[in-house]
Amino acid sequence: MRSSRGRVHTTAKRAIRRADAVGESRSPSLWTETLLVPPPLDRPPGSRILVLAPHMDDEALGCGGSLHRHVLAGESVTVAYLTDGRKGDPALNALDLPADERERREERLAAVRCDEARRSAAVLGVRDLRFLGNRDQELVVSPKTRRQVRELLEEVRPDLVYLPFPTDHHPDHRATNRIFLSALAATRGLDPPMCCGFEVWTPIAPNCLVDITGVIDVKRRALDQFASQMSSIDFGRCILGLHAYRSMIHLRGRGYAEAFVLLPADEYRRLSSRLL
Repeated sequence: MRSSRGRVHTTAKRAIRRADAVGESRSPSLWTETLLVPPPLDRPPGSRILVLAPHMDDEALGCGGSLHRHVLAGESVTVAYLTDGRKGDPALNALDLPADERERREERLAAVRCDEARRSAAVLGVRDLRFLGNRDQELVVSPKTRRQVRELLEEVRPDLVYLPFPTDHHPDHRATNRIFLSALAATRGLDPPMCCGFEVWTPIAPNCLVDITGVIDVKRRALDQFASQMSSIDFGRCILGLHAYRSMIHLRGRGYAEAFVLLPADEYRRLSSRLL
């Protein structure tokens, strides 16, 4: 019997082939989302899950419902935050402050965001959190960041990695992809994971949906923990609206779905190299 990972891989490839066929067709009547996107999953396949979140809240926004489903299934989930989130307050960023005062305020905000991330993770049931501490909005591929992610990959040995899809507009989200792919190339003896690109700032063209209708209240509570972020932008309302929109495809608009691009690492690397 084929593994669930193999079945999803085949389904994803068929979805891409269908999309190509529909795109080449001259008959607009063939253009329907239900032909292009497979029916929603309970969760993407994987037993050792690693999430690469550029900032504290990206994991809850992009894949919080799916992470809770992994936890409910008894699967291992590790969330790594690549930056310290110090630039998450637009009002603070706009102030004209002496350098030492700005540093103090940003350090306080970074500490608040760590506390929020811990509370949000507790709601989702995620216990293994890693705070890598790189400065917000300064994330790049470097020997340090490559080593951080490479060591995570070698320790966790994930068979599924969540991260923002590389078309996301935020530069730290694109940098996360560059760092991950650079670190993955530097690992030795690891089975390449499946990669699950999620949406935060920029909607994607998904080949995978996860029905999170039954856990939407958990996701909502997890998002509510990020008070410092929701005070400036109502991220929760926006992302839940996007998940409601995703329910049009297979759930008749009566639920919520998280959307992903789910691909084996080699295919994800090839696609990302073109997009980045």
